[in-house]
Amino acid sequence: VGMISISIDRTAELNAQREKEEIREKAMEELEEKVVERTKDLNDAKRYIENIVENTPSALLIVDKAGKVTFVNKAWESLFESDKSKVIGTNIFEYTSIKQSKQYEMYKSALEGKRMTDAEASFTSVLTGKNYTFLITTVPIKDDKGDVIGCANMTIDRTAEFLAIKEKEEIHRKIMDQLEEKVNARTKELIESNLYIESIIDNVPASIFT
Repeated sequence: VGMISISIDRTAELNAQREKEEIREKAMEELEEKVVERTKDLNDAKRYIENIVENTPSALLIVDKAGKVTFVNKAWESLFESDKSKVIGTNIFEYTSIKQSKQYEMYKSALEGKRMTDAEASFTSVLTGKNYTFLITTVPIKDDKGDVIGCANMTIDRTAEFLAIKEKEEIHRKIMDQLEEKVNARTKELIESNLYIESIIDNVPASIFT
């Protein structure tokens, strides 16, 4: 009775396995690098868009499908003299000022997928008592499937423009009033002059014309 020792050369197999593992590790590292790079690109793009939205001169307020405020930018805080911490999470349909204004229907319509604009919305400052005139546009926000998931309310302060238009209208009205007064005065003068001339003619002896 003896023993037989059999040796099998697995060097090629182990090398191949090791090579596969190295390729796999390298592929995973490359994939991880791409994921990190892609995530960075997405975060940079997100920050860029957020920076634009946050610093746009138009006051922006966003609500979800139920009407709950999810975002307001700096311009909105400044224009409406409020802090985002007091607004985010509240429901715009519960505000009395919204219920009593055209904006209520604007929000409702936007959440149904319709765009609406109010060119002469009014607002009175609680702090200063100053009256403002706004251009308000409410647009639906949709997901990739086209379903409405909320809406955005964009407000532009048109007070200066509106006051300038009103001032021009007032100046035009005054000019027209003054013109009308002058026309009436001149008409009166002409009528009186004609009457005077007619009275002279009526009182001149007929013989003077023969």
